[in-house]
This record gives sequence, structure tokens and C-alpha cells, in this order.
Amino acid sequence: GGLTFEGWRQLVFSPAQLDDVSVSGAAADPNSDGVDNFATYALGLGADEPGSRDGLPGVSTELGDDSKPHIVITFKRPVDRIGIVTYTARCSTDLKTWTEIAAPEEILSEADGMQTVRFVDPEPMNGRKFYQIRFTGGS
Repeated sequence: GGLTFEGWRQLVFSPAQLDDVSVSGAAADPNSDGVDNFATYALGLGADEPGSRDGLPGVSTELGDDSKPHIVITFKRPVDRIGIVTYTARCSTDLKTWTEIAAPEEILSEADGMQTVRFVDPEPMNGRKFYQIRFTGGS
């Protein structure tokens, strides 16, 4: 087994904080860094460190086999959350309707309990698109 979200909450928060979902709940952002607790857990970020945004997914471009630019999303995740959290790359043209990127994740490296992963959008860049990594599971 790995570290569940509930196990992470028990490690990170005091008993009083655990009783207050506005501090320790999945959607809470107690350090006001714009990253909720579940994303902090899923990405292995520092829960009480303002500025823990340093470990957020990064976006870049690379030329594909078609000689056109493709979006690449790269991020790190804790090895002990694999199989507990599902990481899905999604895109949208309007921020309302999200579609899963039809590409497998590529594992780039693994060190110090963290795995570096990337998703490459199989569709070349064309117009405006928004990207996100969706985190689900945790138990």
C-alpha cells in the first residue's frame, strides 16, 4: 500500500485542524498558495509551505513526428501515491468542457521517491487550448 489522502491528512494536520474541513479538507487551501490540499497531496508538495507551487505541472512544446509543435505537460508525483491517485491530462477550448488527452503517460525518471511523468498532446497546436492534470482517487 501507499499513502492515502486520509493518511496524509493525519500526518500533516493537528487534531483540531483535522476537525476543520476548511483547513484540512480536500478542497481547502490553508496556506493560501492557490493549490488545494488534494493537489498538494497528489503532487507531494509541502503542505504548509507558502510557495509550494514550485512543484506544479509544467507546460512546454516540442516538435512531433509530424514536424508540428505539440504541448507537453510534465510533472512529478510521489511513488507511494501511484495506484491510489489517478493522474489524467485533459484539455479544453472553453474551460467548461474538458477532454482527456488520448496519449499514454511517459515515465521519464524516478528518484528520491518521486517519479517524473509527461503527457504529450497527440494533436498539434492549433488555436487556443487550456490544459490541466486532474487528480482523482486518494483512498
